[in-house]
Amino acid sequence: MTVRCDGCKGLLARNTKVNARKETLKEKYMGRIDQFRFFVQCTDCGAQITFRSNPKETRYDLESGGVDLTKRNRTESEAKTPEANPDQPASTLETLEARAHETRRRMKQIDQLELMRAQSVELGKVTNEDRLRVVEEAEAAKEGGGQGRRRGGGEGH
Repeated sequence: MTVRCDGCKGLLARNTKVNARKETLKEKYMGRIDQFRFFVQCTDCGAQITFRSNPKETRYDLESGGVDLTKRNRTESEAKTPEANPDQPASTLETLEARAHETRRRMKQIDQLELMRAQSVELGKVTNEDRLRVVEEAEAAKEGGGQGRRRGGGEGH
């Protein structure tokens, strides 16, 4: 979570490493899972920031000493997203059909890729001598066929 310190307005980014003091709370989630409170100090001014574990939502909740910027972003994005997404299929049957369509599309792509790889392998088997021979044969055919056309074209007019 990204936290802004109340004292100096400095930021403690998500992956900032800090030393913390941990306190086990008497409250337990579902009667078995321990909850913890953590006390950290701001890296800029040394003010105390406290937050606690929230096993129900698998995150941490800020208690005092700062503002949770991640939580604010989370609430803004939840407000922007409507309850029912019109792009999502309504029933499980539609979901399965959409998944089957996507699978068919991917299978076609895989088949095309395999075909392209096979063609690439075939092209790789052609040696430079083979290419040179084909070019020479084409030139010879052009020279032999080109002279006949010239004579044939001149006689017709």
